[in-house]
Amino acid sequence: MSVIIHIVLKDGQLWLCADQAKQIWQCLAVNAAFPSDREECFRWFGKLMGDEPDLDPGINKEFFEMNILRLDPQLLTESGIKCFERFFKAVNSKEEKLKAKHRGYVIDDEDLIGKDYLWQVITVSGEEIAYKAIELLKEVSTAFGPHSYDNISVMGKAMKESTKDHQELENRQMIEADKICRILRVMQEYIKECDRVFTGERQNLSLSRASCDKHICLYIRFQTNGRQLEDIEVTTHTNETVISFKRNLLKRLKGSSINNIKIDLFNNNGELIEISDDRHPLSTYNIRDKTVINVKLSPMGTALASSPDSSSDSSTGSPPRPCPDMQRPESEATLPGVILSSKNQYLEFFLKLHQLVLFN
Repeated sequence: MSVIIHIVLKDGQLWLCADQAKQIWQCLAVNAAFPSDREECFRWFGKLMGDEPDLDPGINKEFFEMNILRLDPQLLTESGIKCFERFFKAVNSKEEKLKAKHRGYVIDDEDLIGKDYLWQVITVSGEEIAYKAIELLKEVSTAFGPHSYDNISVMGKAMKESTKDHQELENRQMIEADKICRILRVMQEYIKECDRVFTGERQNLSLSRASCDKHICLYIRFQTNGRQLEDIEVTTHTNETVISFKRNLLKRLKGSSINNIKIDLFNNNGELIEISDDRHPLSTYNIRDKTVINVKLSPMGTALASSPDSSSDSSTGSPPRPCPDMQRPESEATLPGVILSSKNQYLEFFLKLHQLVLFN
């Protein structure tokens, strides 16, 4: 489409007028249906400001101020910053703020049209676009014309004031970000404490260990008062709780309930692994991959009718009794960590906060 318009304008010796230019810009740049539309618009308007311009020179300044300088700087691409640069130089040259010299420009008036927008591009656009904007600002801010040397101190002062304003804004943002971090720290400690004092086994892992973490393989050797059980291999993860690990072991045995079996864990050298809290993860007790764990099974309370057998054993007997349900889903659902993780709006809010703090 841009090629057709260019041919019509050139062969018909016509200018693209303000209304038509604005309609095209609004349609393709501001309200683009696809990023490719905006990209094509940037390229085409950049070509309009070439050696043989197709845009009415009398509307360059108006179009630049009313359209290009009102576009969200974050939408600029490489073609977009090139388009901005051509209009920026053309408009300021016509206003005699910039003067062409050899292959570059010299500045005669530091009050360049579009300089504030250029600062916005530097501060909010992507890294590559911001770098090109910095190069453009450097080019037009350091090439002084014969009438601008007297204003170097004024320009330096203006630059310092602009930098000072940005620094003050950054300082305020850092203060607010610090407040947010402190509030989040309070919330983190509150959630961790609620998780710590919860007495039941968790159906949903607490947020501090809400992933399986590192998968590990453990070799289990049973020690019983009765018949020796076969060694088994267990695949688990370092965030599994000790109570869950013990229950899963007993599920592989027949006639075993966690209420009437005491389970002690020993290292391969015979040293007892002292479990201070069954709700702690395996990683708390330095249980690593490929570790050999000696498991001692001792009856508690009413003795078992028979020694527990391996689930792979073919001997007949009473069917395995289910392990008692130690989970309390109703109580667990009231924990703040569970509430936060179960609501998408809370998750999105904290992700945005995280990005905001990182950005600042």
